[in-house]
Amino acid sequence: MARPRVVQHRSHRLTCPGSGASSYGTAPVGTEVSYGPQAQSATAVLAGEGRISKRHLARVMRSLFGLPIGPPAACDLERRTADAPAPLHAEALEHVHALPANVDDTG
Repeated sequence: MARPRVVQHRSHRLTCPGSGASSYGTAPVGTEVSYGPQAQSATAVLAGEGRISKRHLARVMRSLFGLPIGPPAACDLERRTADAPAPLHAEALEHVHALPANVDDTG
């Protein structure tokens, strides 16, 4: 079974007993809360090709990879996968629009 690589950062929330004000730490700079490319691709294949529900997808990811993923995270990973080719699409569209058209009305 593939094992996920988990990096966990914890911060403490402290409350002042006198004033009641609370403060908490932040994640280190450059830290991103995310799933990696392998989890993203597995999610995309299972949801797209497998056409399974987000809840079922979460159960499959946990049983296959031991990866705790919830339905909202599965939706986010699907969105990231769908948005990934956007820069390539924009570049191709820009290139095509820059080409000479040479269009006329003859049939």
